[in-house]
Amino acid sequence: MHVSLRASRQGRQVSRLVSQPSYCSKAGISCTSLDCLPRSRWCTGWRNVLLPLLMVGLLWNILQQAVLAQGCNGDSAFWEVSTRHLGEQPPQCFVQQMMVSKFDCSWQIASLDQLVADCEANPQRRIVIYSHGNWMEYGEARQRALMIFRMMCACHNQPLTFIAFTWPSERDQGFAKDIRGKKDLIDIESYYLASLITLLPADQPIGIMGFSFGTRVVSGALHLLGGGTLGGRGIMQSDAERPPYRVSLYAGAFDRDAFTSGGEYRCGLTNVEQLVNLFNSDDPVLRRFHFFERGSSPTAAGYRGLLIPCSVPNSSGIAGLFPSITQYDCRAIGRSHSETDYLRCPAMQRAMQNVLGY
Repeated sequence: MHVSLRASRQGRQVSRLVSQPSYCSKAGISCTSLDCLPRSRWCTGWRNVLLPLLMVGLLWNILQQAVLAQGCNGDSAFWEVSTRHLGEQPPQCFVQQMMVSKFDCSWQIASLDQLVADCEANPQRRIVIYSHGNWMEYGEARQRALMIFRMMCACHNQPLTFIAFTWPSERDQGFAKDIRGKKDLIDIESYYLASLITLLPADQPIGIMGFSFGTRVVSGALHLLGGGTLGGRGIMQSDAERPPYRVSLYAGAFDRDAFTSGGEYRCGLTNVEQLVNLFNSDDPVLRRFHFFERGSSPTAAGYRGLLIPCSVPNSSGIAGLFPSITQYDCRAIGRSHSETDYLRCPAMQRAMQNVLGY
């Protein structure tokens, strides 16, 4: 009795399914069996899912191109210098092989000579260099640089030459091994960045900004430019005097005493006019920074702030002018090491104004 009743109900359910209008038939697809029903829902459902996603992607690309093409006031330039393809090759031999691109309505392959020539032809532009953090794929790093550029455009009404320095930051090992393994690579990237800066016009002011491991790249480059060495490598200095740099660091993934007399980047402030450091005393990643440095127990500059040196040596090794150093605790963003969260820190505007020359 129960079996026949269950079979009768199943028969009525099947008859109702077959008698319902077929979505596949509406779409011009033949449908004569229940096997088609799952596909019938897809036939119309894909329009409700894929088309909006495609439209969002299209609008985002249009917006991105519009923002980049417009720049801060129409006279700005967005450049990208990449060392991702160079890996850990001896940097002295590969400086001229850095890949350069420029956005001019679309991304175009360029050269270092073109970048330098553009800077020389537009001395009214302030040069700003940005170095991203670790674990950034190439496309993600490019989008992040675009975000930084747009934020600078919002608080700057003067022409700007924005240079995104992108380095091989892909994650290829476990958490701790990857971070420890990046140490030698970071020194090489600092050499590349310092070499790039030496090629730029010596009479134009430069602002430099970095996040997380990007602050190590920036600090190492400043150390080399100040006459120091990294991994036995130094930078050939030009005779022309360069205006002092404006530097902003946030979530610094290096030892907080790095700029002191015995620190790793002790020559890094030699030609720095102003430095703004944003740290987060609730940063869960940098709180464990001491685990990633074998043989020592450093405290991250992005967790407790920089230790301010007593003096700063000039290029001759003599105590020189002391830069203005301002630090802000961004703990208002909460327990986070995300760059997008740091960009919400109230002090980020001051950090950007600093590299823009305000």
